[in-house]
Amino acid sequence: MSESFTEYDSGYSILAAAYYNLEKLSFTDTTYLHTSIVHSDANNKASNLNTFQNGISSALIMTKDSASLVSEVTAGIESENGTASQSTA
Repeated sequence: MSESFTEYDSGYSILAAAYYNLEKLSFTDTTYLHTSIVHSDANNKASNLNTFQNGISSALIMTKDSASLVSEVTAGIESENGTASQSTA
């Protein structure tokens, strides 16, 4: 993070997100599926949040009356050290 306040060109990130209404399940008022994809080309010395170049996340959001439940999965899928599917052997 040594360049986070001293360098103006710290890179860029692109985020794409989509929501899908799963309609009402029998036991909920609302149910949504949220999916997002992020690509980051940030300066490694300007942020501690850029371990991966690409990442995906998905969340299931359910509500019933005044209660809600959010379940999310997030994964980094590529970095300068290789992809998650590559073997190191």
